[in-house]
Amino acid sequence: MKQKENTKENIMPKISGKKLKKATKKLNVLYDKIPDTKGCMENIDKEGGCEAWCCLFQNPSVLYVEFRNSWSYILKSWELDQIVLLIRRSIENYLSHNLVKGCIFFDKEGRLCEQHQTRPYNCLLPDTWVMTVDGPKYIKNIMAGDFVLSHDGKYHRVLTTASRMHNGYIYGIKPQGSHVLTWSTANHKWMTSRQKDKRKIPKTSWRFANNLIPKSGKSEGDYLAFPKVEKNIKDDFILKVSDYVSGKVVNLNGIDRIEPHTSGSKTFVGRQVRSVPINIEVDDEFLFMIGIYLAEGYSSSQSTSFCMNINEKAYLDRIATLLDRYDIPYHFKSKRNNLVLRVDSSIYSRLMKNLCGFLAENKRLHRDFFKSCSQEQLYKIFIAWSIGDGRKENKTVKYDVATISEELAIQMQQILLINNIYPRIKSVINKNRPHNSYYVVVNRSSLPDWHPEEGQGSKIMYDDHNIYTPLNDIEFNSNYNGPVYDLQIEDAESFVTTSGIVHNCRIYGITPEEEFQPRYERLKVLYEKKGEELRDQCDLVSTIDGKNVTKKHIDKWWDELVDIEASLGFKKEEINDSDGGTYRTFHDHLLIHLFPEDTLASLTFVKTNGSPMEKLEAVVNFTKILKKRFEHAEQSKNN
Repeated sequence: MKQKENTKENIMPKISGKKLKKATKKLNVLYDKIPDTKGCMENIDKEGGCEAWCCLFQNPSVLYVEFRNSWSYILKSWELDQIVLLIRRSIENYLSHNLVKGCIFFDKEGRLCEQHQTRPYNCLLPDTWVMTVDGPKYIKNIMAGDFVLSHDGKYHRVLTTASRMHNGYIYGIKPQGSHVLTWSTANHKWMTSRQKDKRKIPKTSWRFANNLIPKSGKSEGDYLAFPKVEKNIKDDFILKVSDYVSGKVVNLNGIDRIEPHTSGSKTFVGRQVRSVPINIEVDDEFLFMIGIYLAEGYSSSQSTSFCMNINEKAYLDRIATLLDRYDIPYHFKSKRNNLVLRVDSSIYSRLMKNLCGFLAENKRLHRDFFKSCSQEQLYKIFIAWSIGDGRKENKTVKYDVATISEELAIQMQQILLINNIYPRIKSVINKNRPHNSYYVVVNRSSLPDWHPEEGQGSKIMYDDHNIYTPLNDIEFNSNYNGPVYDLQIEDAESFVTTSGIVHNCRIYGITPEEEFQPRYERLKVLYEKKGEELRDQCDLVSTIDGKNVTKKHIDKWWDELVDIEASLGFKKEEINDSDGGTYRTFHDHLLIHLFPEDTLASLTFVKTNGSPMEKLEAVVNFTKILKKRFEHAEQSKNN
């Protein structure tokens, strides 16, 4: 930013808000085309890593449209103190004659990028459900080493977790027919397919939360993606009861069984007990019993009961046959129009409580058991659960199952998703009860073998890799002030929430060798003259999908970027990094945008003629001026 550049009329064409909005929309479409990368922020503190050399020494340039896109987000999302600090760094960078200045967005103390808010990128609320190999978990409870479901339909290891405080906008993403939202910050990426007509072949892109468009009628909108999962075929396996309950192992009639610990001649808590085989086969009958218990079972410290309508006695008889196989005593008891099957065994009671929970609001599948089952085995549990707690099916709906356990509802959502069936999750506030109700609903049109009758249609789309459901709505909260979380995933950089596939990676530079080397050789001469260090291109960054970025790619993206910049009214010969060009450092763009011409002239004079102390005074004074201006604008807005 030199003295001759200070006349803004010679720099900036008149740009309307409508023209700028259209250009930034095109810019984000272009960003979606550029492959996401991995390796940059993960390698900062690793042994043999980069130690953030790029962020500490490089000062990247952007075009004007890119500057305005970033600045718009900063004004919406950042606190005033953060904005003022960014402006201070911008003034410091401009006044410095050092060749090496570093990026104004890099926080040296926190060692994170404030532009992308990475290391890793933190953007989901604490109670976001994430699909893991042992069932859904709140993101705040996930630890490094856990395995989460990713966009490729496979489970990948969590490398690191992180959280930070966020104050500002959050966006609630609501899939079609569901009431359970996933809240994220504005520039968190979602995998979607944007189109008007669902009959077209879906084409996925990563889109920021604040750029998503709800799908309505025949208008263009986004379909949220969920990954298809390959069948994981497992044979029936043996459940070791001692993994879930403690007790004394005894051998009765040649079979190892587990019974409560005794004290002298009396049993534990002095009540009649029954032993349970230490090994139980997890077959269709056992899975059926688990599903019915999740719907209609309850346990005390000494007994477990299954309660169903008298007309559903056949289901209880099926459970009784399983109990007979393992010599576990039971009895039936009639209660009005219901029939109760009761098992008086403290060991069996503890086993069922640990496997499935004991109060209706706490029902869920134990994580180790969930992990041990195949998709098909888990689906059999869902079918049995739907028998107990399901409402009557109709022409449109195949399954409609109710629970007051949110965790159980989300577990059933994951069970259906990994069986390539999209369910809707509805929630109903119970005003006179302490717990909300959750309904897991599966339309007939969501089933893989569905064949529509004349006049019927489905809003769900499929391809070889994903299931797609329309984005129904986006809710906004401009006043969120609290923690947000994110994960770093090995070899995938994505994970699955209740609202679809999300992704935290950001774009870091990969320049083709034939493009990079000539620049490197020119800069080497300049840096050597100034006595500064210059490093070769970082080899720690690669594209997530493993594809090479070629000079042809770079040229194509740059040409598109130039066209977007030109759409604002700039001449193409001005779109370069020469004096007066629109390809500038962010701090140059920011100061030209914020300061009038006389202030720019004063800054340029201080830069050229000022002493170190005068430059420091200028930084302090100009920062104070802008802070007051922002505070006044904020007060005016509030009034």
